[in-house]
Amino acid sequence: MIKYAWTSVKNNKSSSALFIIAMIAILTVSTISLHSIKDIQAQVDDDIKHYGRGSYDILVRAKDSQTPVEKTLGVVEENYLGAGNGGITIEMWKKIQSMEEIEIAAPVASLGYFTGFSRTVDFPFPESSSLLSASFITSDGIHEYQWGDKKETFYLKQDGYFDGFDFLKDFSHLKDGSVSGEKPMFMIPQSFHLVMGIDFEQEGKLTGIPFSELIRELSPEEQMFMSFAENAAIIKVLYLKDPKIPVKININIQNIPWETKDTLALKEKLGIFHDSMLESIDDEARKSTIELLSNLEPISNTSYTFDLSNQVTPFYFEPFSVDYNGNISPSENYATSIGESSQFYSTSPVEYQIKKDYLAVKQVGEQDHVPTYREIKKHGQPAYYNNTAVPFLFVPINAFSAKEYEKSLAASPLGIYHQAPTTTKDGTVVHETAVPGSFISSPAHGLIDINDTVHIKGEKPIDAIRIKVAGIHQYDEEAEKKILHVVEQLHKLGDFHIDIVAGASPKTMQLDVEGIGMVTQQWTSLGAAAKITDGWNLSNMLISGLFILVGFIYILNRIFFWKNTRKNETKILSDIGWSDRHINTFHFLELGILGVIATFISFVIMGSFIYFQLLDGSSLLLLSGICFLFGLMIFIICLKPSNYQLTIKQGAPGKSIFVRNLYYYRKFIALTFIQLMIITILLYFVIGSISTTSSLTSDTNLGAYIYNAISFSLLLIMVVSVILAVITVAESNTSFLTLRQTEMRTLRDIGWKRKTIQLLYLKETATWTACSIFLGTILGICLFVITFDFTLFMTLIALLISVVLYGIVLITSYFVISKQIHLSRIFQ
Repeated sequence: MIKYAWTSVKNNKSSSALFIIAMIAILTVSTISLHSIKDIQAQVDDDIKHYGRGSYDILVRAKDSQTPVEKTLGVVEENYLGAGNGGITIEMWKKIQSMEEIEIAAPVASLGYFTGFSRTVDFPFPESSSLLSASFITSDGIHEYQWGDKKETFYLKQDGYFDGFDFLKDFSHLKDGSVSGEKPMFMIPQSFHLVMGIDFEQEGKLTGIPFSELIRELSPEEQMFMSFAENAAIIKVLYLKDPKIPVKININIQNIPWETKDTLALKEKLGIFHDSMLESIDDEARKSTIELLSNLEPISNTSYTFDLSNQVTPFYFEPFSVDYNGNISPSENYATSIGESSQFYSTSPVEYQIKKDYLAVKQVGEQDHVPTYREIKKHGQPAYYNNTAVPFLFVPINAFSAKEYEKSLAASPLGIYHQAPTTTKDGTVVHETAVPGSFISSPAHGLIDINDTVHIKGEKPIDAIRIKVAGIHQYDEEAEKKILHVVEQLHKLGDFHIDIVAGASPKTMQLDVEGIGMVTQQWTSLGAAAKITDGWNLSNMLISGLFILVGFIYILNRIFFWKNTRKNETKILSDIGWSDRHINTFHFLELGILGVIATFISFVIMGSFIYFQLLDGSSLLLLSGICFLFGLMIFIICLKPSNYQLTIKQGAPGKSIFVRNLYYYRKFIALTFIQLMIITILLYFVIGSISTTSSLTSDTNLGAYIYNAISFSLLLIMVVSVILAVITVAESNTSFLTLRQTEMRTLRDIGWKRKTIQLLYLKETATWTACSIFLGTILGICLFVITFDFTLFMTLIALLISVVLYGIVLITSYFVISKQIHLSRIFQ
């Protein structure tokens, strides 16, 4: 019987060749498609494993600590741990730290904005009597703001008096403890710096930054320096040396017509000795004298602006002098403002207005003439007001740097150190000003021991605890189970708000900031890895199922037409005495031969792809599995007895001939109709799920990275879907018209022209394919709505897919019908 089957294959070369080509197409295309889907999932899983876990896994916060934006959008701004009201006790933290499953439990307590040491900056004396005006400037990177009040001092020539000048400060200007012979000297305004409480040991393990300086004893010099506040708690502070405080000074020098004799005459008029300071006069005399000097016509006017950002660091910096050429040198004579650390400020979170594609930020006030975007609340009082009432004082003991750890700190949102730049559309970097209240969250400028935070925030100072679970080496399913187990144990300890931060990833946010405009900022999407995994898992599972279904129905459809195009030959075999079992065996052997040939060629093609490194070896295993499934499917179909006769029902509805034809041949159209409908569903769902899943995941850096890595595979899937649609329509039309050879001859004999027959068949195809695509579009939308959130945009996508696919079907049908009529030779 094998010989007969082989002979039949050779005698039906065209039909056999078409079947082999169809089988090769379905086997190779399905293998490539499913391999691409497998690669997508492997890529997602691999990237999540390697890049999904950051420095810690779980974030424990006090209940009700989420902001409205976090609750609504699931994202938090950088350094979101930089503002908080506490809520967790040190005892609770120690209990969490002692849990066996926890490797690191690093607490953080946000304490607010504090001032440190502030010093004067001095300049050389002018060449002659002058009015020196000093204005300090801070900046947000876009605008510059006058920082504090302008400071004006008259330097009056007096030969023999120290360096040849006496001076008189503006009445409105705060006296800075002036002394005789003082150079032009101006107190730099107090800058404000965010302070955090940490545990140096746990924080060191988490970040790799050494914080052991926090536990050293104060030196005798440091203790002596703070001895004036003996009843206060002395708190050691490590200060960050990396950030630049945006501060400039503008010096304006107006030379005035005033000589030594004028200074001496003025002192006599004021009733003070020639060697006495003008600063010693009373307020009324000061006011009249300044009015006199201000009315003098300036001889010249010169302005200088110097950037002091590299010299001014948080909490402590060395005194310095600046000459009028901008050269900076150490200063030996300076004034210092100390003891301000007991007066500090807290800021509220920014009240973001959530818009469709951005967050709006409104200005809420000013601080020292600088715009603010957060409510600022003052706490405590300066130390010099009442020593006994001061609860604590900061002692800056050393600087620390986070710059060399920047990459590791960026691995997950520590919320303290790392801060990606905020930029405008043209790339200009926007940064904090020197005062609290900026819309940009500040990194920690100062760190103190967590045990000292109770002096500032009370018994529940801790805002968050960052937990790293023990025994995890990569972010995979096993790691997720361990993390979830620890979360369950934490919930038993207390009423916390707990986030699984493993897999967190930065997300680009658009902010419309009043006074600045639209800026781009990096926020953090908590649990991004889990969202990415779930999103692509769901999409890939559905796409895989649809691909397999398309392949099976394709083979079923192809075999159906193959059996019906061979019905005359089958009837002859029955007439000469072959039983149904022998006929089915014969069909199975014939299909088996064709299948073996197609399988062999498919393996050769896959081998070529592997040789040229377009696929890997696993594609051969995948192809083997597909061949086995399709072979099993062919075997089952061949067991079914053949039906040699068409079941024809007269009285088909409608008067149009093409409608009657559709009704008459509906059993032959049915599988192709279903096949095309599923391809429509597949196309819509592939494109729709890619669009939706990528929009849900690629807005984070991790999601964007994964999407870029797999975009080629996704494109291949879409191309394969279109190829399957073309093959299905072409093969179906070819087989269908082969069955209608007698009908075409009859139409020719009664006078139909070639174009008329061609138009009839094209109208038939156009009608049922339109119904199939329309139904597929409706079902695709329904499946999409069940799986994802449906939008108007996806409706437009559905319409576009339907129109494009229908156009491809009509073009393919036109060429196939024309070719089949030509091959029939009925018009020759």
